[in-house]
Amino acid sequence: MNPLSYQVRKCIITHFDFNTRNLLSERCPDVRYLDKVVPSKINNLYITGSMLRIDCTTYQLGVVQIYENGKTPEFIQRKNRAGGFPHDVDEYGVKENLDPSVLKYELPQLKREKKRIEQKMEKSEEHDRERLSHLGDKIQHILLTLEHYENASKPPFLYYLQLIISSQNYRKIEILKYQTDMEKATGYLIDEVFKDRKTRIEKLKMLNFRSATLESNILSLKSLTFSGLYQILPIFKIAQNLTLTMVGLKELLPYISNETVHFKGYGSYASSHIISLVKWSLQLNEERHYSIEIENNKISEDVLNRLKMSEGAKVVQSERGAPFPEYIILNSRKNLELEVRIYRTSVYDDRRNQNFDLHVKTTEKSSGMIY
Repeated sequence: MNPLSYQVRKCIITHFDFNTRNLLSERCPDVRYLDKVVPSKINNLYITGSMLRIDCTTYQLGVVQIYENGKTPEFIQRKNRAGGFPHDVDEYGVKENLDPSVLKYELPQLKREKKRIEQKMEKSEEHDRERLSHLGDKIQHILLTLEHYENASKPPFLYYLQLIISSQNYRKIEILKYQTDMEKATGYLIDEVFKDRKTRIEKLKMLNFRSATLESNILSLKSLTFSGLYQILPIFKIAQNLTLTMVGLKELLPYISNETVHFKGYGSYASSHIISLVKWSLQLNEERHYSIEIENNKISEDVLNRLKMSEGAKVVQSERGAPFPEYIILNSRKNLELEVRIYRTSVYDDRRNQNFDLHVKTTEKSSGMIY
């Protein structure tokens, strides 16, 4: 049988998903070369400080505790199998920057809670025992940590960095030396996965983490959701649709050039952020479309009433069926005007609240405003 031509191989590899190409590249030099030449496609990418999920495949980093005598307690083994600690720990297993002496004052309460859980498990239904067992394990680990801390004794366990790669029909576990820097380990993992691999991404969600290697290899990005504080990332400019969660809205606005941006996660503090958003939009010399999530009806009404009092505000009757009977038009600069509308995005949550999105759209005065 004649080998496939280069052009045919290039065509075939486009039909492999990102994770299949990654596995084949580890074993086949020809595929490894093509993988760098032919762009990949990812539908959903999710990144946190200890986890990377690419479509249906998850790369989970965690710190695992292994006893030197080979007798690791069952509850610790279960935690290790579940992925371990998703954060850095010290020699006692305490989360980085947390003083174990703080836990000492909670010791009597923890012992009472553990005893209460054990009594409750004896009478509980089977479906509830797993939850109680997990809670009991957590308390038992804290008690063990305090015992070694109080005695200033060397714990009988060591910590290792564990990487679990899993998908529907695949699971691989690697154990590495732990050097107390989870963030650096996650960065190294992302670098290894995305280095020299040009990629088109449909949806990307990043939680308090960034990767220069990933950003430099993205050819296109339709949707980006980023959670963090006052960070401006080059990747923002690539995204066609940008959603920012719990960011410093007022601090970031002057540096965001995207035409369409959605903000969310402000809860009961949404009102002040909305006013900042409107004030910023009034200063613009170009068309922009911002939106911000509102978690209940009262905040929506309060914001509209405040905006009606603004200088030069024009109150317009909404179309039939709109969640609010009115919307606001404010004069912006030159030939621009600002339209503020509120749309219902969900009916009711568990607390009988309705969710809304407030839209702030800067458009030319002569053009019709279409949402």
